[in-house]
Amino acid sequence: MPAPMPTDEADRLADLHDLNILDQPPPPAVQRLVDLTCDLFDAPIAAVSLIAADREQLLARRGPIPRERPRDAALALHALESPAAYVASDARLDPRLLSNPLVAGPMAVRFYAGAPILLASGAAIGALVVLDTRPRAPTVGTRPLAGPRHHGPPRKRPHCRHHQRQHVHVDGHLQG
Repeated sequence: MPAPMPTDEADRLADLHDLNILDQPPPPAVQRLVDLTCDLFDAPIAAVSLIAADREQLLARRGPIPRERPRDAALALHALESPAAYVASDARLDPRLLSNPLVAGPMAVRFYAGAPILLASGAAIGALVVLDTRPRAPTVGTRPLAGPRHHGPPRKRPHCRHHQRQHVHVDGHLQG
């Protein structure tokens, strides 16, 4: 089942392109984040996924996963509109993921977790994702993954671009 188009798609894509990080080598800090994610989750595959207009590109990755795929094959699309991490303990049992080529194809992804990467403007440009080829409970090491910490109403994303906004660059610096 394809993921719905984000309601702020034009602004989201403009914000992503403003960052000038597509088609670039992985920044060392982002690669360290991906490596740490694999280690913390004891998972074979993790990535920072960026969702462009026509494709998903992995800015940094660890494990046997291609750097780029068509947008409609991106599992991370489901994390874009999620207010918290999107977790499928067994992707074969999730109707939204079942027909995805990463699940139904030779890679045979079973576990998926994706947390949206949000800019200060509220735009979700992609997701930090964890994948495994076996079903599993969402855990960090041997501890269960904590549920969402936000208990109020769902976060609303702006529907227009801000003239004075901050960009969170993937190298960890904040620019006004």
